[in-house]
Amino acid sequence: MTDVAARARAGGKYLVAFSHYPALDTLGGASGEEVALFGAAGLASRAPTVEVAAAFADTYVPLHFSGHLHVNDTARHEGAGGCFVNVAVPSSVGYGPGLKIVDLHAGRIDIRTLCLRQVAGHDAAFPAYRAEAARQGEPEPPACSARDHGGFLSRHLVELVRRRYMPREWPADMADFVRTATMADLLARLGLPVEADFPLTEFAVDWYRLRKAGVLSHADIAPDRLAFYRCLCAGVPPLEGEGLAGRFAILLRMMRAYLDRPPNRDFALALPDLGITRLQGTPGRSGLRQENAPARPCPPGPSGG
Repeated sequence: MTDVAARARAGGKYLVAFSHYPALDTLGGASGEEVALFGAAGLASRAPTVEVAAAFADTYVPLHFSGHLHVNDTARHEGAGGCFVNVAVPSSVGYGPGLKIVDLHAGRIDIRTLCLRQVAGHDAAFPAYRAEAARQGEPEPPACSARDHGGFLSRHLVELVRRRYMPREWPADMADFVRTATMADLLARLGLPVEADFPLTEFAVDWYRLRKAGVLSHADIAPDRLAFYRCLCAGVPPLEGEGLAGRFAILLRMMRAYLDRPPNRDFALALPDLGITRLQGTPGRSGLRQENAPARPCPPGPSGG
């Protein structure tokens, strides 16, 4: 990798790397907290270590696209050896479906996300799902009435949270509290004023939406609910400990990390410092403008890159 990167710099070429596994934490940088809270039962336990990131940076490969975890994320590493950006590409058949499109320009790289919410034939398997449910004596799955591919995967995520993630990954007392409590109950536990009240199961699903899809999840979370989450995460007290309040405070700090991710839908990477700026405008190869200040420059590679 180091040799290829050096030859690319020497030849004045763009180098874009693709591999299955991520080279950085693709869960908003919060994987460590998740493992501490839930244990090594979920995606977070498979996040790369800081040693992996440092070794990758030493190769001076600037841009890496990864899959594996089926999440939408942008992460930037900066260290003594060098810096690079890892773009996690979502799955086309997992929550937050999309593809990444890369345009190379003089002095910058534009990366845009093509959302796959509208897909022809998204309901082709619905009769099979209904037949399976009938065979098992269960009601028709709610996802089978979804109007589009995005809605189907959003409803599918609700079932994953209810049937798989919470029973397998969450501590039993936290899962039991979520199933029976409301947001007002949680706010009271945290010592915060009650400014919203809805089933806490909805909060759990939205937590996973933001965790998996970043800004792509905003299509499924109402703007006022997003605004509430931002205020809640900003105001959560610095509680610690093994009690419910302390552990939910950690959960909310993780949600804030998901909300504060670097741009992960349409963005540009400035060269050579790899500063990330959000692209605004009509998706396409023209008519895009940039906003946000770029990150500070990274150390150059050994060949002056």
